[in-house]
Amino acid sequence: MWDLLSQMLSRMTLIITIAFLFTRLPIFRQMIYRDLNIKGSFVMIMLFGLFGVIGNYTAIVVNPDAHVISNLWNPELQMDNAIADTRNIGIIIGGLVGGPIVGLGSALIAGGHRLFMGGFISNASFIASLVGGGLAGLFGRKLRGIGLIRPLPMFLIGLLILIIQILLIPLITSQHMTAFHLISYTGIPIIVINSIGIWICAMIFYSVIQAEERTRANQTATALSIADRTLSLFRQGLNESTASKAANVIQQLTNVDHVAITRGIRELAHTSGSSNPSELKYREQVIQTGKMKIVRSYTNALYPRNANKAAFIVLPLLVKDKTIGTLTFYFRHPFLMTSVEREMAEGLSNLFSSQLELGEVERLNAIISYCKMPK
Repeated sequence: MWDLLSQMLSRMTLIITIAFLFTRLPIFRQMIYRDLNIKGSFVMIMLFGLFGVIGNYTAIVVNPDAHVISNLWNPELQMDNAIADTRNIGIIIGGLVGGPIVGLGSALIAGGHRLFMGGFISNASFIASLVGGGLAGLFGRKLRGIGLIRPLPMFLIGLLILIIQILLIPLITSQHMTAFHLISYTGIPIIVINSIGIWICAMIFYSVIQAEERTRANQTATALSIADRTLSLFRQGLNESTASKAANVIQQLTNVDHVAITRGIRELAHTSGSSNPSELKYREQVIQTGKMKIVRSYTNALYPRNANKAAFIVLPLLVKDKTIGTLTFYFRHPFLMTSVEREMAEGLSNLFSSQLELGEVERLNAIISYCKMPK
């Protein structure tokens, strides 16, 4: 049994590595923060199903006499063989995180692959996979609703599902006693290794979620701080004085290298002194369309050592749906212009537009009040 445990442990590391790489995908964040659409569900089913297939291929081949045949890739089994695998890591994690559709879909792929591999408990393994995927999906939907997608609950639920799956094998196969003898040898290693794998995957996922939430919290705090310091400025209108002060505030509180603000195409402020004339066409496009423009590579005297490596974002400043100016964020390298920085830039553009519009309303009300005063 200890030999089987050690061999399964080494195979499990491959699944863990794939799970870590999976957290780098943008769709992982979509899966965590909002319900998946049809395309997202399909991608998740394929990914978690692939986890299960890899778990099948890297399994340990065994027979009912507790004889281990340790091969790395096992595409086909003899009728008297079975496998000790890590297939259920992908199936259960998929169900817990993605819900019933993802759980059942990944179980169908991974369990179907296990069925075609053969062996005397292939049918029972397929049914157990579907049961595991369905239960994981139901538990996952419940936990998601009460905000308990965390490592410990996922580990305990995964452990419970694995025990149910192992106990199902001798009940639903035709060779009851042979299957019971098999799981008396492989059951504990399968439960231990798969539950540990689920726990590690859950910790990886949760650490990414926590990092994302910290980033969002910091981004919100920065935006609120900028809003607090610029509210009185933009309520006075968009001019050289207010633009210069606002640009300096943004540069101090964000990770951008330089900031520029224009009214129309006329530059009111630039924290580096002045911008390159070649940027004029991008500002004109933003003013005409009212949409953000991202430039990832350009030549600018601001960064002479990084010619053609700098980047910037030009955003519109709107008042009553009319673009009256632009806000530009400059970055020394394109890789510094992350999705977080882009979201921050868009948020500040909307914030400043609202402040400018509020200032316009206040000035208009002041004029109306003055006109109504008795002469």
